[in-house]
Amino acid sequence: MRFTIFNPSLRTLLTIGCLALVPTGCGKNDGQFEIHGQVSFESQPIADGKLLFMPMDESQPQAIAKIVDGEYTTASPGGVFAGKYKVQVFGYRKTGKVQDLGPLHGEEEQQEQYIPARFNRETEITVEISAAETIYNIEL
Repeated sequence: MRFTIFNPSLRTLLTIGCLALVPTGCGKNDGQFEIHGQVSFESQPIADGKLLFMPMDESQPQAIAKIVDGEYTTASPGGVFAGKYKVQVFGYRKTGKVQDLGPLHGEEEQQEQYIPARFNRETEITVEISAAETIYNIEL
Protein backbone atom coordinates (compact mmCIF):
# COMPACT_ATOMS: atom_id res chain seq x y z
CA MET A 1 0.00 0.00 0.00
CA ARG A 2 1.33 3.42 -0.98
CA PHE A 3 0.79 6.40 1.34
CA THR A 4 0.72 9.93 -0.18
CA ILE A 5 0.85 13.01 2.02
CA PHE A 6 -0.45 15.36 -0.68
CA ASN A 7 -3.14 14.65 -3.17
CA PRO A 8 -2.40 15.90 -6.74
CA SER A 9 -4.60 18.99 -6.55
CA LEU A 10 -3.12 20.04 -3.19
CA ARG A 11 0.40 19.51 -4.58
CA THR A 12 -0.42 21.76 -7.56
CA LEU A 13 -1.85 24.44 -5.29
CA LEU A 14 1.24 24.29 -3.05
CA THR A 15 3.57 24.58 -6.07
CA ILE A 16 1.70 27.63 -7.39
CA GLY A 17 1.78 29.21 -3.92
CA CYS A 18 5.53 28.68 -3.60
CA LEU A 19 6.17 30.15 -7.05
CA ALA A 20 4.21 33.24 -6.06
CA LEU A 21 6.72 33.82 -3.26
CA VAL A 22 9.74 33.80 -5.60
CA PRO A 23 10.92 37.36 -6.30
CA THR A 24 10.38 38.39 -9.87
CA GLY A 25 12.79 41.31 -9.69
CA CYS A 26 12.58 44.85 -8.45
CA GLY A 27 14.17 48.22 -8.95
CA LYS A 28 14.27 49.16 -12.61
CA ASN A 29 11.61 46.59 -13.59
CA ASP A 30 8.95 48.21 -11.42
CA GLY A 31 9.44 51.70 -12.89
CA GLN A 32 11.18 53.13 -9.82
CA PHE A 33 14.80 54.18 -9.93
CA GLU A 34 17.49 55.76 -7.85
CA ILE A 35 18.39 59.45 -8.09
CA HIS A 36 21.01 61.40 -6.15
CA GLY A 37 22.50 64.84 -5.82
CA GLN A 38 23.71 67.61 -3.59
CA VAL A 39 21.59 69.87 -1.37
CA SER A 40 22.67 73.28 -0.06
CA PHE A 41 21.12 76.18 1.83
CA GLU A 42 22.64 79.65 1.53
CA SER A 43 25.62 78.16 -0.34
CA GLN A 44 26.37 75.69 2.49
CA PRO A 45 25.80 71.92 2.25
CA ILE A 46 23.00 70.67 4.50
CA ALA A 47 24.83 68.34 6.89
CA ASP A 48 21.79 66.48 8.23
CA GLY A 49 18.27 66.47 6.82
CA LYS A 50 15.79 64.88 4.49
CA LEU A 51 14.08 65.44 1.17
CA LEU A 52 10.48 64.53 0.53
CA PHE A 53 9.45 64.02 -3.11
CA MET A 54 5.69 64.55 -3.42
CA PRO A 55 4.34 63.48 -6.82
CA MET A 56 1.99 65.80 -8.68
CA ASP A 57 0.26 62.61 -9.86
CA GLU A 58 -1.30 61.53 -6.57
CA SER A 59 -1.60 57.92 -7.74
CA GLN A 60 2.18 57.59 -7.35
CA PRO A 61 3.85 57.12 -3.97
CA GLN A 62 5.98 59.72 -2.23
CA ALA A 63 9.71 59.13 -1.90
CA ILE A 64 12.05 60.21 0.87
CA ALA A 65 15.81 60.59 0.96
CA LYS A 66 18.12 61.29 3.88
CA ILE A 67 20.60 64.14 3.45
CA VAL A 68 24.05 63.37 4.85
CA ASP A 69 26.93 65.83 4.46
CA GLY A 70 25.09 67.70 1.71
CA GLU A 71 24.27 64.65 -0.41
CA TYR A 72 21.24 62.40 -0.85
CA THR A 73 20.30 59.19 -2.65
CA THR A 74 16.83 57.72 -3.04
CA ALA A 75 16.53 54.00 -2.49
CA SER A 76 16.03 51.56 -5.33
CA PRO A 77 13.55 49.91 -5.01
CA GLY A 78 11.57 52.51 -3.20
CA GLY A 79 13.04 55.27 -5.30
CA VAL A 80 11.08 57.58 -7.57
CA PHE A 81 9.00 57.13 -10.67
CA ALA A 82 9.39 59.39 -13.68
CA GLY A 83 7.18 62.46 -13.35
CA LYS A 84 6.82 65.88 -11.80
CA TYR A 85 7.34 66.30 -8.04
CA LYS A 86 7.15 69.01 -5.43
CA VAL A 87 10.22 68.78 -3.20
CA GLN A 88 10.27 69.54 0.51
CA VAL A 89 13.67 70.16 2.11
CA PHE A 90 14.30 69.78 5.83
CA GLY A 91 17.60 70.48 7.58
CA TYR A 92 18.47 69.72 11.19
CA ARG A 93 21.15 71.15 13.44
CA LYS A 94 22.01 70.74 17.10
CA THR A 95 20.88 73.50 19.46
CA GLY A 96 23.47 73.00 22.20
CA LYS A 97 20.69 72.16 24.66
CA VAL A 98 20.48 68.69 26.20
CA GLN A 99 17.22 66.96 26.97
CA ASP A 100 16.70 64.05 29.36
CA LEU A 101 14.94 61.17 27.60
CA GLY A 102 14.47 59.18 30.78
CA PRO A 103 16.36 56.41 32.56
CA LEU A 104 16.22 53.99 29.62
CA HIS A 105 17.42 56.43 26.96
CA GLY A 106 19.66 58.89 28.78
CA GLU A 107 20.34 62.37 27.48
CA GLU A 108 20.41 63.65 23.92
CA GLU A 109 21.30 66.98 22.39
CA GLN A 110 18.22 68.69 20.96
CA GLN A 111 17.94 69.45 17.26
CA GLU A 112 15.98 72.07 15.38
CA GLN A 113 14.69 72.15 11.83
CA TYR A 114 16.15 75.36 10.36
CA ILE A 115 15.11 75.44 6.71
CA PRO A 116 12.38 78.08 6.12
CA ALA A 117 8.80 76.89 5.48
CA ARG A 118 8.92 78.16 1.88
CA PHE A 119 11.25 75.23 1.15
CA ASN A 120 9.23 72.54 2.96
CA ARG A 121 5.62 72.97 4.22
CA GLU A 122 4.94 75.79 1.72
CA THR A 123 7.30 74.57 -0.99
CA GLU A 124 7.10 75.70 -4.57
CA ILE A 125 10.21 73.71 -5.54
CA THR A 126 9.41 71.36 -8.40
CA VAL A 127 11.49 68.89 -10.31
CA GLU A 128 10.71 66.85 -13.42
CA ILE A 129 12.28 63.43 -12.98
CA SER A 130 13.04 61.22 -15.96
CA ALA A 131 14.79 57.90 -16.40
CA ALA A 132 17.38 59.68 -18.58
CA GLU A 133 18.75 61.76 -15.68
CA THR A 134 19.93 60.54 -12.26
CA ILE A 135 21.51 63.67 -10.74
CA TYR A 136 19.28 66.38 -9.28
CA ASN A 137 21.04 69.08 -7.24
CA ILE A 138 18.99 71.42 -5.05
CA GLU A 139 20.35 74.85 -4.12
CA LEU A 140 18.24 76.95 -1.76
